[in-house]
Amino acid sequence: MTTSLKDGVRIRAVEEKDYGAVVELLAELDYPDNSVASFAKRYASYSEHEGIAFVYEKHDEVIGFIAFARFPLFHCDGFAGRITALCVKQNHRSAGIGRELIQFIEELARNTGCAVLEVTTKLSRLQTHKFYLQNGFMETHKRYNKKSC
Repeated sequence: MTTSLKDGVRIRAVEEKDYGAVVELLAELDYPDNSVASFAKRYASYSEHEGIAFVYEKHDEVIGFIAFARFPLFHCDGFAGRITALCVKQNHRSAGIGRELIQFIEELARNTGCAVLEVTTKLSRLQTHKFYLQNGFMETHKRYNKKSC
């Protein structure tokens, strides 16, 4: 699935050639302990479990990515879509790229039967909270984590 947005810009599925750029972006998200090899192994598993990621490419440069997973709901019919990661290079932020990535995933979620699209973010990322609210997300739940791995 590839979408051309405007001159020289497209959103497309992550390919092996993108792994280095994705690892650099993960470091910008404060996940510095990734290598291309470790990411490749993790992304293979993510993909096997119906996850998919897309890059935002401008003139052949990866400047952002978004990862998406879909799962069946337990309490009612349908599926939930989840944005599991989203990052745009620091020097390209506030240019609408994150919004475009979200709109792309919203369409994918609708087309794959998702009743809801959710996203979680660290409590410390106050600017990110504001970004999601500005893009139509509502704070409706609390999520708790317990480290087990």
